Amino acid sequence: MFPRTLFVLDNLCISGAEKVAINLMRHAQSRDEPVSGFVCLDDLVGAERCGATIHALGGPFGGSFPRRLLRAFWRLPALCRAARGCAVLVAVTPPAIPWALIAGWVAGARVVPWIHYDLEGFELDRFARGDRLRDALMNGLHTWLVPRFRRLIFVSTGVRDSFARHLPAVPPEWHCLPNPYDPVPLTAGSSRCASALAASRRSGRLALLFAGRISRQKQWEEALAVARLLFTRAVPFDLHIAGDGPEMAELQAAVNASPAKAFLYVHGFDADIPEALRHADALILTSRHEAWPTTILEAFDTGTPVFAYDCPSGPATMLGSQGERGVLCKDAGAMADALSCWLHPARAELRQRMTRNAHSFLDQYRPDATLSAWAHTLMALGHARHDRRS
Repeated sequence: MFPRTLFVLDNLCISGAEKVAINLMRHAQSRDEPVSGFVCLDDLVGAERCGATIHALGGPFGGSFPRRLLRAFWRLPALCRAARGCAVLVAVTPPAIPWALIAGWVAGARVVPWIHYDLEGFELDRFARGDRLRDALMNGLHTWLVPRFRRLIFVSTGVRDSFARHLPAVPPEWHCLPNPYDPVPLTAGSSRCASALAASRRSGRLALLFAGRISRQKQWEEALAVARLLFTRAVPFDLHIAGDGPEMAELQAAVNASPAKAFLYVHGFDADIPEALRHADALILTSRHEAWPTTILEAFDTGTPVFAYDCPSGPATMLGSQGERGVLCKDAGAMADALSCWLHPARAELRQRMTRNAHSFLDQYRPDATLSAWAHTLMALGHARHDRRS
């Protein structure tokens, strides 16, 4: 049984952290657990359509960063009211932590951040978007404030270890809890690239899917490098890119300049990645760092082979030893080699074994298998809520 818990989100969007939080909330609520959510800033999904009880103000706030901060302050009284009677406030992302701390102090609730990023990976890719105030606050939240919490929830032991290596000892109340997996899309609408992937397959070309936010972390230019190598080797393929983000203009320019541009397709945001994966021959991830990418679990569920860079800290744990549940690659050349090798018809039996292993791994992250661990940990944290120190 859960204690009364409020999940505090800065934005309601399609990123992995928010999606996992919504999965947890809606499955806990379906069992009549006292769990709800609160969105401090933008609701880009539509809380009324996500299947969970979430307090949100519809639509994006827009405007400058200081203006958005003022709007969040305007919502603070509502957050404090929502926190009344709660034992635990879970801050789903670092930008939600300051608001959760204020509401937790007012309501006498324990505030526990939920960590979805690798600290050492984040150090490679700090915020640097030109807004000095925003960049400084975001970097401070991720690298200074979060590691000082005595109580944290991590998505994996690898993520926890990336924090622990910076401390003399691991606090005893740093918990690792499994991300609940649910393939149900959060928004209405069909996949924008599923039909194109299916067409690639029908033409006898490898249907490759790159899915993720178009940002520095995802290192999309490495996916284009893989495509260029496959093109020079005369491997028949199409690379379909699904995602949106701050580097869309750079991506489109690089695609237009690529010698393989005839086989590169940029689809933009896709509302149903699992549907796209059902028509793909492989999912490729070329990230600089990850935590626990939901896209890999979606590929496991659909039986789509995964080829990922061996980056900190999720893919290696999720894919296992080479060929166990997927294939780890060190660079674009290794990924091009692996795609040519593992997707060859002669390897069909090995791919089927990989799929069976992936399905078995995925079972431990389905809601029925994860909710009890969450309930037990949150109940233990809530019992000490009279101590307001986080």
